[in-house]
Amino acid sequence: MTEAPTRRVFGLLELRRGEEAAVLCSAAYAFCLMASYNVLKPLREAVGTATRGIGWLWTGTFLGCLVVLPPYWAVVARFARQQFIPWVHRFFALLFAGFFFLLRDEEHGPIPFVHAAAGFYVTVSVFNLLVLSQQWGFLADVFGKEQGERLFAWIAAGGTAGGLFASSAAATISDGLARHGIGPAGLIWLAIALLEGATACALLLARRAPPAEWHPRDPGRTIAARARDVFEGARLFARSPYLLAIAAYLFVSLFTASFLYNFQRDLVKLEITDRARQTEYNAWINTATQLVALAGQALLSAPLLRRAGFAVTLSILHGVGIAGLIGFGLEPTLAVVSVAWIALKGVDYSLAKPAREALFTVVSRTEKYQSKSLIDAGLYRGFDMVDGWIYDGLKAAGLAAPALAFLAAPVTAVGVFVSRRLARERRRRHDAVSAGPRPS
Repeated sequence: MTEAPTRRVFGLLELRRGEEAAVLCSAAYAFCLMASYNVLKPLREAVGTATRGIGWLWTGTFLGCLVVLPPYWAVVARFARQQFIPWVHRFFALLFAGFFFLLRDEEHGPIPFVHAAAGFYVTVSVFNLLVLSQQWGFLADVFGKEQGERLFAWIAAGGTAGGLFASSAAATISDGLARHGIGPAGLIWLAIALLEGATACALLLARRAPPAEWHPRDPGRTIAARARDVFEGARLFARSPYLLAIAAYLFVSLFTASFLYNFQRDLVKLEITDRARQTEYNAWINTATQLVALAGQALLSAPLLRRAGFAVTLSILHGVGIAGLIGFGLEPTLAVVSVAWIALKGVDYSLAKPAREALFTVVSRTEKYQSKSLIDAGLYRGFDMVDGWIYDGLKAAGLAAPALAFLAAPVTAVGVFVSRRLARERRRRHDAVSAGPRPS
């Protein structure tokens, strides 16, 4: 996309000539994708309370990622983005349609509800990580380094608006479904329709975006060469200080979120026993989170990233996490942990995530799709699994929730130092890319 004078929309969003259509398509893509996930999320949280400890669910999700990622990498290595993105979306749509028939009758389903609930929890969690990683890899492929810093917060705001719409709709629709005896599983069909909308937006963006620099490899290559293509992203990740720093940042962030999530999950399970009310509670928590995120994306993210830089923008998340953990440790109630969770995820979505996604505008296509999905899906759920077992183990050892909160706070503080290291690595990569041709 060519350089041109910028103009401001609503006095906030800076656009250059020719960017309008791409930004609009990207925001609509994010809207539909996040709306689809946020329709499913409160249902996932509600049915998840019927299963065993969170460690088992996150272990299942991690194993699910290990199963899905190699075939996904093989498809990415061989096909153009306008081909594999719809395939991935429709693969998950078919899975969700099947889960509707497993979850619609909790008492008389074709398999025990606890097994269906665990499978649904794992599938939604894998879907969330993989398709969002794919979306942002695609956007990092379409937009350049400067554009990512300037535009990604606003594109993310489109996703937040979709999440806000879906969270509000899920709470209302779930209540209506319960009154008509259908059950909250009916939300799955709305999620599938929104996912198809995301597919249409992605294809429209692919047609409007500059041609990709990637070209398919020779189909006559040996099996060994094709296998190397599949796992090239993992090799690049292991050898890159930059990608390793991103993974370290993710680990610390997830450690904080894992503890707050588990505190909230345990209290919801204890204080709210009705499945429909659990779904409604989680939907309204999502709504509040999206409102905080939308405000931050519209007003703070781009100016903060431009003026304060990556180190400050990324480390704010850890400051909020420390405050939330200490606050819950002093007053371990559902109200306090709900506020802490809303604040943490609101800052994550509004400040940390756009900054994290902008980090991938200075890497190669293989790193954007393969290495990124390894971090965002495989390692993400691997870290979740480890965190879940740590939480369950400490809880089984007799530690109360306030003690766990105070133990987690120092780990969260490490994230500030990781943020500084990541910002330095990003600057080094940015300078290297600026000095030579853009990576392919």
